[in-house]
Amino acid sequence: GVIDASGRIHLSPIIGGYAAIQHWWTEDLRTTATAGFAQADHATAADPGSVNNMIYSTHLNLIWSPSLNASIGIEWLHGYRELEDGRNGELDRIQLTSLYRF
Repeated sequence: GVIDASGRIHLSPIIGGYAAIQHWWTEDLRTTATAGFAQADHATAADPGSVNNMIYSTHLNLIWSPSLNASIGIEWLHGYRELEDGRNGELDRIQLTSLYRF
């Protein structure tokens, strides 16, 4: 939201959501795909260069769990952001993960 000169708060309508699906290739190897987005309709008093108009991201991973206590995985993320003033950017990232449960 935005606070105007009289101290009143003007809320911005936002819509968003996400979906995910997981597939088990074997008993110890799985993949999850996720996609999410959000879009806002900001009040005109907001600074158009500093607020998000629309964002989305997608994730895709592969996780191997060789035992009940251990997992190792890799994930690719792609993200996009557009500001109210029209500037936009994209991001791609690959990350590794490991987990050991004591």
